[in-house]
Amino acid sequence: MNPFYFGTDERRLFGILSARPPNTVARRGVVLCNAFGREAIRAHRIFRVLADRLSRARCDVLRFDYYGTGDSAGDDQEVDLDGFGRDLLTAHEELMRRTGVQQVSWLGMRMGATVVQRAAQQSVEGLSDVVLWDPIVDGRDYLDLLRQRHLEWSTAGDDPIGDVPPVFRTDPSVYLEEAIGFPTPRRFCDQLRAFRLAEMRPRNARSTIVLDPGTPEGRALADVCRSQGVPFAEAAHGTDWTTEGDATALVPPNVMSMLVEKASMP
Repeated sequence: MNPFYFGTDERRLFGILSARPPNTVARRGVVLCNAFGREAIRAHRIFRVLADRLSRARCDVLRFDYYGTGDSAGDDQEVDLDGFGRDLLTAHEELMRRTGVQQVSWLGMRMGATVVQRAAQQSVEGLSDVVLWDPIVDGRDYLDLLRQRHLEWSTAGDDPIGDVPPVFRTDPSVYLEEAIGFPTPRRFCDQLRAFRLAEMRPRNARSTIVLDPGTPEGRALADVCRSQGVPFAEAAHGTDWTTEGDATALVPPNVMSMLVEKASMP
């Protein structure tokens, strides 16, 4: 693994390159787009293992932190979906420049899949595939989920709060200031509120969705995919990404194998 900084002086990003084995021909490059906040913490170990598995499959893999998150520069009040998309494009160009790969896949998880979907609306040189793992279907419902989980987190040890009525579909004035310990600025919330997975398709790349059929969100996502004619693969893992619990969430080997296959396919 090779950690380094890249980008511009105004928008410095932190990345880790997991290179293919020496003296081998690259199958392709892969940029991994992490989730946000608590979900990113829970997936940290998974992404490290996924990068290792993909590199052993002869892929050059770049993980990176969005501006305002992790070890990248910026303040957490500057998080912004448009900015995250620009960070992904910068990471894409950096991977191609450093490794010489000509074909690149983007694999995004949860909000990382949202970043991928938005960025893939434009034509990107060298982008051949996007893989969306447990993507957000509707930004309004996702904000309601974060609101529920934040209230559960902030009242831990007190009486259970029960189900919190959804508000983001009906009240445009509501926004979330914080989600399980992570600031969510107004602009960021508004961008999420406007997001609909079904309304976005990559311009010049194959798109595959990997979902968990054992969850209500996964089943709703499968219905969207069928109605839109979008390919999807079912991979049950049972992890609730938004919970505060164990930050070393594990994914069954069959799910990991599927993600490697989808991201590295020729």
